[in-house]
Amino acid sequence: MAQLVLLSLRGKQIWRGEEAGATPGAIRKMIEHKNALALFHYWQDVRGEAAAPQQRNLKPSEMKDLLPSVFVLQRFDANHFVFRLAGTGYCALFGREFRTQNMLALLQGPARKYLGVLLDRVVALPCGGVAQARAETLSGDHCVLEYLFLPLADSDGRINRILGSANVTDWATASRYDRFARQGLLSLQVLDPSFPEPTPVKGEAPQHPLKAIIHTLSRK
Repeated sequence: MAQLVLLSLRGKQIWRGEEAGATPGAIRKMIEHKNALALFHYWQDVRGEAAAPQQRNLKPSEMKDLLPSVFVLQRFDANHFVFRLAGTGYCALFGREFRTQNMLALLQGPARKYLGVLLDRVVALPCGGVAQARAETLSGDHCVLEYLFLPLADSDGRINRILGSANVTDWATASRYDRFARQGLLSLQVLDPSFPEPTPVKGEAPQHPLKAIIHTLSRK
């Protein structure tokens, strides 16, 4: 089952169900893959007390072991989160280059809308997100991918980008030589029901609150 986790950057609190507090143990429960956890800690170190670090302050040499699974998205509007960069390891999983592609196009149906809401919140609140997805080959073999999404600022300090990573946490019936053709989210979860909704961006239709999405999923 895929899981979505919202991490509050305000007060450096992190919620998971009834748990609160950014203790090392709590973070390890929320972020499963060691590379994703390492990226999260690096992102925290670079941002300091800011809500999000500027992209220009990220140094590839300081996270070279993580780069194959790392990507950077830029938000153009609520329906377009475009890959500015995509690691070779992530691209190899799907046998394609993702740069200049819209990440939301990787999902179909309601899952595409749900991921769009999450990414919009990562930028707007800002907050961090963790999602698990099932990636499948054309023959039906599958693996489990863990996505990490962290807010990122441009050179003017505007939070309109996302630093992310994608790592396989369970190869299941697939192998490292497989290429995946599709992926989907099985469920989403909001961990703090009182999480505030951001003010809609002027000129854009308001997005569904994450709480409403979870309610919808729980009824199916």
